Amino acid sequence: MGRTDDEDDDEDFDDELAEPEPIWIGRTLELTYDGAFWSGDLRLRSLDELAEPEPIWIGRTLELTYDGAFWSGDLRLRSLDKLVKGRSKDLLLEIESDDGTLSKTVRRGLAWLLANQAAVGKVLVAGLVAGYPAIRANALKIEIPDAKKLPAEAAFTAKTLAKFVDAASVTVHETAYGPKPYVGVQFRAVWEREHGLGVLLHGTRIVAIGDADVALDTYAPATDRRKQRAKRKPAKRKAKQPKVR
Repeated sequence: MGRTDDEDDDEDFDDELAEPEPIWIGRTLELTYDGAFWSGDLRLRSLDELAEPEPIWIGRTLELTYDGAFWSGDLRLRSLDKLVKGRSKDLLLEIESDDGTLSKTVRRGLAWLLANQAAVGKVLVAGLVAGYPAIRANALKIEIPDAKKLPAEAAFTAKTLAKFVDAASVTVHETAYGPKPYVGVQFRAVWEREHGLGVLLHGTRIVAIGDADVALDTYAPATDRRKQRAKRKPAKRKAKQPKVR
């Protein structure tokens, strides 16, 4: 028995309702139809530099993501846990980058910091205590608004430090000298809510202590590196003058 005209019409109608088969353009671009649009994933390698960089891992614990201006992540330095208020002991790590790259210098610096955090924490505590008399004297000299909150020198010790300062953020600078990075650490201070407190280190050596901007100063590491290099240069010996008889 042959097919009727009605059966042929039904089959044609079903064909019209069926989803079109995927279309391939070349070997890499597959397009599918959703009822309104043909769509697919297209990679233009010439535009790869404009895409958001993938997250970067430093070791197994530090993940960095890029927001268009900074690489950032949650960094826990256990040696500073006592100086971090709140449940989370993570510090905000931020590294400025205009083009989304993270240099080898900074990556090595972060790895060094993670490996030597105990020594860094110990030096920071000792440096803050040793530098406090000068910090206090300067704050009184410029008459900061909350000068009355400045603790007495005798009250500012390694054991009481957590009462007065709160570790907030860390950065690793593009400048390094030898295997050790220049690291900036920012603190909140009870006597200086606006400008805070900052420390710049080269490895486990404190370079400067001041307000929070000290930790972010990009010129200070380069200046200190020049000084350190100058110290290592041997002094030029003066040529001996021949004796005149």
